[in-house]
Amino acid sequence: MPEDNVDRRDFFRHGLRKLVRTVADSVDAVRPLMDGEALLTGEGKARAFQQQRAAEVAAQSDAKQHSRIRPPGALAEASFLTYCSRCDDCFDACPVSAIVPVPDGRDDAGTPQILPSSIACAVCTERSCITACDTGALQAVESAREINMGLAVFDEDLCLAYKNHYCDTCASVCPTQPRAIALLNGKPSLVPELCIGCGLCEQFCPTWPKSVIVQNDAREAYHVTHAPPAAMPAEPTPDQPENPTAIPVAAAAGEPPPRKSRKSRKIEPVIEGDDDRPPAPSTLPRPLAAVLLWTAPLFAIVGVLGWARILFGAELAVEPSFRPWALLGDFFLLALFILPHSIFARGIGRKWLNLPLGPCGERPLYVFIAGISLCMLASFWQTTGPVLWNLQGLPAVLANIIQGCGLVLAAWAAFVVGGAQLLGLPHLRALATGRNPPGQEFIALPPYSVIRQPINLGILLALLGMPEVTLDRFMLGVLTAAWIFLIAPYEERDAEMIFGDGFKAYKDRTPRWLPKRRAAEEE
Repeated sequence: MPEDNVDRRDFFRHGLRKLVRTVADSVDAVRPLMDGEALLTGEGKARAFQQQRAAEVAAQSDAKQHSRIRPPGALAEASFLTYCSRCDDCFDACPVSAIVPVPDGRDDAGTPQILPSSIACAVCTERSCITACDTGALQAVESAREINMGLAVFDEDLCLAYKNHYCDTCASVCPTQPRAIALLNGKPSLVPELCIGCGLCEQFCPTWPKSVIVQNDAREAYHVTHAPPAAMPAEPTPDQPENPTAIPVAAAAGEPPPRKSRKSRKIEPVIEGDDDRPPAPSTLPRPLAAVLLWTAPLFAIVGVLGWARILFGAELAVEPSFRPWALLGDFFLLALFILPHSIFARGIGRKWLNLPLGPCGERPLYVFIAGISLCMLASFWQTTGPVLWNLQGLPAVLANIIQGCGLVLAAWAAFVVGGAQLLGLPHLRALATGRNPPGQEFIALPPYSVIRQPINLGILLALLGMPEVTLDRFMLGVLTAAWIFLIAPYEERDAEMIFGDGFKAYKDRTPRWLPKRRAAEEE
């Protein structure tokens, strides 16, 4: 590892973790309990659990060693085994613990693999496993479409859809855009060119044994069969190597292969001329600015909680009277949140946010402004009468259930997108270290596979279910709902500009607000 990537703190931190893991594994091997199991603590217990889970389905993947499903960005099997140091960093980095070690007793024991029937790859935007790999065994990919872990293979004798039962699970969870699994006459059909081998279809398949299995050797066989005809070799140019797919000479000499650079897919404003182009990403570390902007996520969280408190309504000891100045102040607070939130979300507003700190500071500044304005709204909001309605008994319970469902839906959708991404935490890390801003991708996992606007729909349900509504809360609900319906098409237009035809295809088949049951004959 280069010396500039290692400091004393990282040396002791990694060294202590390896020492603890070694001691725990040693205790596991030599100190049996009365019931015959080993004494495990800390990471040793987690590692033993991973090995046990891997051993349960090891027979499926041991038929051929090269058929193992490796993490995203893995080199070819021979090169992967050469450069993988079995450091376990990718195990710890995986957000869903989908990466597990090959059990002991195999030639490649300790190397990472994915068992889709247990936990499939979540296709996370951060590519945490690739980022954690320091040896180059996992190469960076520019987009989810470049992931090539395997190919889904269907068994028609086990598939419910081929037995005239309606089942679209595999098509619903497929994260690629357009989807690699389509329904033809109610039966799943695979588009091999789009399949990345994540295994979500296998994990969520309701049959047992699974009627869809991801196989690495099937992917290799497909590429061999459908390889394009060989063209006459062109003369190499100075900036183009003769064999761009081969491992560099430095790697063959024992050095790790170079990491591929990530391509930034940041949302760009509409560019009308050279003067409107955003500034280039800055590589200057700004740790002080990053520390100050760490308050932005805190303000945003506190503001959301205060806004939810207004929606749920507090018990009123005395019915409030009409106060026009209080209502005007509430209107001003609401406008103070809506207008900056809309202006800085696109166009020239995004360019303004890029000016102080560059693209890395854009999202944190946006969260900071939205969080401050939302905190002000929650702190200075005044209740003014009259009370328009006050539900009691069963209607109040139903209203609270509607609100709860809305908040759960919004939280679920935010979790799928990535709460850290929404709050700008990866951008803050990039700002502190001087790295390029993190890329952005669209992956239509549920609930986005059912509706296009789940976060906004959750907010609308929370507004609809207010059990006690005074004049100020009525104004809050009406103006917020009108604003959501107004900005929804613009948000989707921006997404279309970023993701192109993939988002257009997604928009054509996915409703914006209300889910619909797809017909059996629908593709």
